[in-house]
Amino acid sequence: MLGVVLWRDEAEGKAVFWCEDQGDLAYFDGNSVPSSDDNTQVGYLNVGDVVRFDVTFENRLRRANAPSIVEQHACASLADDLRNSGLSDQPQTNEVAEVVRFQPRSEQVLSLQPKRRAL
Repeated sequence: MLGVVLWRDEAEGKAVFWCEDQGDLAYFDGNSVPSSDDNTQVGYLNVGDVVRFDVTFENRLRRANAPSIVEQHACASLADDLRNSGLSDQPQTNEVAEVVRFQPRSEQVLSLQPKRRAL
């Protein structure tokens, strides 16, 4: 799978990847680095790097294994862009929206048919 490094902790050897399938984030704990390729160590991963990695699921978490850098700094501003995307210049209000109940289509069709009178 491909992903972008959103966060990393060099001291702990951990990183978080945003995945190409837009699903859950993938967590990398630094334990599954191929020893033959030094540039995959978490110290060489930077926020914004595009990485390729294997995915496993463990305890309902998506785990990234054996990441390798595809392109460095390709999305350097992505983490900040995501962080700021929820911010707005519009004032926050506590207005409550009105909920409108919609009839299922089958009820609409039945209600449009004329009632038959008994003879």
